[in-house]
Amino acid sequence: MSPLNPISSDATNYFKNLPDELAVQIFSNLEAKDLDSCDLVCKQWHKIANDGSLNKAPESAFGPEEWKKYFGDVGKVPRPPQNITLKENEMMFLIPQTVNGKPLTRQLMGELVQKPKEGHATRYDYLTEDFSEEEQAINAPCWVVMTRDVLEGTRGLSSEGQEKIVKRYGEKYRMPKAIEAIVGIFTEHVKSGAFLFGREPWTYTRVEERVKGYEKYHIVVGGFASGGLSVNSFYFDFADDGAAALRMF
Repeated sequence: MSPLNPISSDATNYFKNLPDELAVQIFSNLEAKDLDSCDLVCKQWHKIANDGSLNKAPESAFGPEEWKKYFGDVGKVPRPPQNITLKENEMMFLIPQTVNGKPLTRQLMGELVQKPKEGHATRYDYLTEDFSEEEQAINAPCWVVMTRDVLEGTRGLSSEGQEKIVKRYGEKYRMPKAIEAIVGIFTEHVKSGAFLFGREPWTYTRVEERVKGYEKYHIVVGGFASGGLSVNSFYFDFADDGAAALRMF
């Protein structure tokens, strides 16, 4: 039975005879988009699809409640992906489309972290304007999983070499975009005070965006310390430059 296909009355009648606990267990095997489809079928399925146990992100994730706690309202957001087990070197966070009604951008994120409602404040040490293209609006809020450090073996490689290692890391993983890396690093700091992609040793992750006028090279994000986070444009393959891996849901 797939909730993406037409649902027969026999299917809904079958579920009526199941204990709620068993129905929830069955629904727990569905992806978030399939739960959304089930939510619309009938009152019983709506109740099951919105059971709290089916809509929980991993405890360490930075989700809508954390956004509200530290920064403000992010509006309607998708359910977290189901049955996610984070590796020790990974973090999960929500990238909203808006915060307090304003489109989320690199600039807005920098303003938010300077004066969070609580937690650890920080700022940009440097935010380059050397992006080869103008920043695009976030089309829709999404959940992402990103590594908390650059992948082993990526330091000092060309972007092509780094991309090969990222692809080997896992299916559907890629290098992060600038806003994705920035959000992940800043939200973790506001919550815990950690300086991911920091200076012990100096660490930057390349991101997908490229340097204006030098499109062979990528923008980098990192060097994070008490003075802030650097978003910079490097024109060489430095030993400090590696690549994080990110998957979008």
